[in-house]
Amino acid sequence: MIKGHGLRTGRGDRRYGAPGRGDGGFHMSGGGGGPPGGRAPRYEEWSRAELRQRAEDLGIENGSGMTKRQLIDALRNR
Repeated sequence: MIKGHGLRTGRGDRRYGAPGRGDGGFHMSGGGGGPPGGRAPRYEEWSRAELRQRAEDLGIENGSGMTKRQLIDALRNR
């Protein structure tokens, strides 16, 4: 192949792993953990009270003293 041709060489497969090889590679298999029948709403769509309750359920401390943005960040980075 000619260098600079703009086509991928396949080396990117090593970065994420090839699907189906059992090496922990990236894949989109659907299913797992989410609510049945669709996607969960994004945290930005939740009320502050819902976010506080979720933080409490997950053991995140001081949720009542956080802003909505702080709660979202804490939930995503737990």
